[in-house]
Amino acid sequence: MKLKERYKTKGTRKVIRFIIFYLFFTILLIITSTFSRYTTIQEGQPKAYIANWNVKINNEDITNKTTLSNVITLVPDSMKETTTDNKIAPGKYGHFDLIINPTGTEVAVEYTISLDVTNLPQGIVLTNYEIIEDSIFQSFTDTNIVGEINLSNKEQALSENDKKTIRVYWEWKEDSTYIPTEDDSYDISVMINIRQKL
Repeated sequence: MKLKERYKTKGTRKVIRFIIFYLFFTILLIITSTFSRYTTIQEGQPKAYIANWNVKINNEDITNKTTLSNVITLVPDSMKETTTDNKIAPGKYGHFDLIINPTGTEVAVEYTISLDVTNLPQGIVLTNYEIIEDSIFQSFTDTNIVGEINLSNKEQALSENDKKTIRVYWEWKEDSTYIPTEDDSYDISVMINIRQKL
């Protein structure tokens, strides 16, 4: 019996050695494949697509500007028969337009327009403004106009249909003591802050 027990022990030892070797090899294979998953290096060129930005006010590109350089013309709406064409005088009222055209811009836009009226003669005041496309009519509390232009479709840039016409109404009080002369020129400075809506 001692021989049979010894034979069983030698056979068992071989099986145990085989199982240990098989387990060791399997564990080693699993470790190396797991390690390789976390050390794989891939090369490539990351791409970032930057949104287009193209905003014009009264057909003037203001991409890198903060002040509008085009002349703002005060259009008289009252008593046109008593003055020469496009001339203003005390007792008159009228308007001027600021047209914001964001065609091609691929982000929503917020704007603040500040009107500097210090170069206008005494008695001319800005009374109201209207954003025609949005049917907004509002009185001035100061000389700032604030608004936004949102994307109507996330797949497309803003278009001609997204433009905003801001009509600013003015009035020259009749009781003004200012006496205009032939050489008088009146300027309204327009400061613009247009930015991406976040």
